[in-house]
Amino acid sequence: MKNVVLFLFVFSCFFAFSQQPCTFTNSSGCSCEDPTLNDCDLLPDLTISWEAGLNGHTEYSQTGNGSNDGRLRVDGNTPNIGWGPLTMRGIDEYGYKWYICYDAVTGVGDTFSIYDPNFNDETYCADGSTPDHIAWQRIYHKNSDGTMTSSYVMSGTMTYHPTHGHMHFNDWTVLTLRVEDPNEPNPLNWPIVGDGAKLGFCIMDLSDCDASFGDCKDDNTVYGQGNVLGSSYWGNNYNLDGGYGCSPIEQGISVGHTDIYGQHLDGMWVNIPPGTCNGDYWVVLEVDPNEVIIESNEVNNYTLFPITLTEQVDPVNFTASFDVNGGTSLCSGDSSVLTASWGSSYLWSTGETTQSVSVTNPGDYWVTVQNNICLDPNGNPAAATSDTISFSVNSSSLPTSVLGDTVCVNGTGVLNAYGSGDINWYLLPNGGAPISTGSSLTVPGVSSSTTYYVSNTESGNSASYSVGPNHTGSSLYSGSQYNAGVIFDVSSDIVINSVNVYTDTPGDRRIMLEDANGNVLQDLTVFIDSSSFSQTINLSFSVPAGNDYYLTTDGAMNYTNFGDNSPVLQRSNSGVSYPYEVAGVVSIKDSPYGGDYYYYFYEWEIEAPEYVCESNRVPVELVVISCSSLEDPNVISNLNVFPNPTKNILNFEVDLKHNSDVFVSLKNSLGSVVLKDSFLGENKINGSFSTKGLSYGVYYLNVEIDGNVSVFKVVKH
Repeated sequence: MKNVVLFLFVFSCFFAFSQQPCTFTNSSGCSCEDPTLNDCDLLPDLTISWEAGLNGHTEYSQTGNGSNDGRLRVDGNTPNIGWGPLTMRGIDEYGYKWYICYDAVTGVGDTFSIYDPNFNDETYCADGSTPDHIAWQRIYHKNSDGTMTSSYVMSGTMTYHPTHGHMHFNDWTVLTLRVEDPNEPNPLNWPIVGDGAKLGFCIMDLSDCDASFGDCKDDNTVYGQGNVLGSSYWGNNYNLDGGYGCSPIEQGISVGHTDIYGQHLDGMWVNIPPGTCNGDYWVVLEVDPNEVIIESNEVNNYTLFPITLTEQVDPVNFTASFDVNGGTSLCSGDSSVLTASWGSSYLWSTGETTQSVSVTNPGDYWVTVQNNICLDPNGNPAAATSDTISFSVNSSSLPTSVLGDTVCVNGTGVLNAYGSGDINWYLLPNGGAPISTGSSLTVPGVSSSTTYYVSNTESGNSASYSVGPNHTGSSLYSGSQYNAGVIFDVSSDIVINSVNVYTDTPGDRRIMLEDANGNVLQDLTVFIDSSSFSQTINLSFSVPAGNDYYLTTDGAMNYTNFGDNSPVLQRSNSGVSYPYEVAGVVSIKDSPYGGDYYYYFYEWEIEAPEYVCESNRVPVELVVISCSSLEDPNVISNLNVFPNPTKNILNFEVDLKHNSDVFVSLKNSLGSVVLKDSFLGENKINGSFSTKGLSYGVYYLNVEIDGNVSVFKVVKH
């Protein structure tokens, strides 16, 4: 009997010991992925479910569906099947937030940190833009002694919305519509028909693998396969952490849990290009496409499922087209990229057979597209030829009459250049922004010789366009916590002359133009009255060709003036149908809160030149010399140089108090002596230089007496 009792006691003790929970404070009950180890990193392993997408998607035709025109909406589900949690932090282990701000001119980013462990403070870059917020992944380590330690690693960026407490992890998932390539085993390399955006979301525990039956599989990379995993698979590691929400400080996915993204959410769609034929395709979804998260398995982050499109183009109506990125009026040395609508094969007017081609020469361009999914009435792959688009190539002549300058130390230099268009001055031979414009550049307080660079910019005739919706439909004010705007692409340089806004609340608004990195390129603070509900704001914002510009307002000023981030300008929340565009010029394509909303700026009036071309840059020298003046009345009584400007002859007169040696030289703008003469033991000099054979420009007459020098600027015209 004693032996039985002793056995039961030992067994119960063993059982209790073996069933210890796996926690962050006691790792004794945690298992390593490799069962032979007792000391290991407990890493997450992200996958994405084909079953969720297969059972949750909706196809929309190209018209009649508002903002859903041409979209395939898809459900997403991202299980963590690793042996450790995914923990993403907005602060490092010491309580510091880390940010990246980008220089508007160079595009170079710089980091800074702020101690804010409770994450209460709104933060802006020096130019008022919103910085990228560096995310930290917390990695847990099981130690053989039963303790748990952790380390922090920078892993991607987040976007923080301080007023409603959301922090979205950037580039979380990407969705694409593809056709199968039977010769390519990896679906991530199959031809893309349409794509969506890289989506950022709050990362949280929305379900577990027991409740989300079928989504958690040991392999989601092969459609229709994979073994379903339940809580027993991870033993005591299951539910490790067990409670992530959409916190501004910490988000994640626990062991054996999933995050779910319903197709109704912003961004959960694939764009189906116009002209796409009905037929069989594949939807490919990828989580963490940039591989910024540290995982135990980096090759299983994608999934796929088949889909048959039925709401698109009947194959007999197959058409071909191509998009232009770069404009149809090019400058010499520039190019435009032409991308054909999707097909199985391509034949351009140039003879090229790729989907995209680069255009550098003038002429007419078109493409013939064959689509093996689309069949003509005879059952053969359909083929169609696009419309023809003409391209021109223009150039700008070099600046003329470029004149450098020579000045004394700490003097003021004046450089001059003329051209048939607008003159730009630079510090660099290539790249960088102009430091000045106009025919002359004045440089005060010069301490050393410097080379500047000047170019000539010429433009063709400009055209005016109207773009953007009218203020119709259901229009409301944003919630107090939201500051929004519109996102747009520019194919060729434009000027946004004016926009219309609507409000019943007077006050100052700062309207800002930001680039894709959040740098403020231009801004205008304007008082908007409430006496007239509709008002036209004259912006005169110059916007160079580029993508993902953002026209918005300053949330900090809004908060100061109105008590919240909203600018109290009306938006549209129905009848929105992106894009609003002028082909080859501008496309207003989205809002930060999705395609169902249009924010604030209506009825744009823009101006786009036919072309704007800049010449190569020409060096211009600003030469600095050491100078002393002839001011001693005991040495000189008169010094005169004439005529100035001169054409063929330059005269100089010197009257001295006593006989001296006088040395006279004429130097060009580079400091080289072109003419010289000497007068020994004289007290009165009447001399001259013939300038007939000299080039037009600026010269410097140097008169030296007893080691002292006077310099006279002379212009040959």
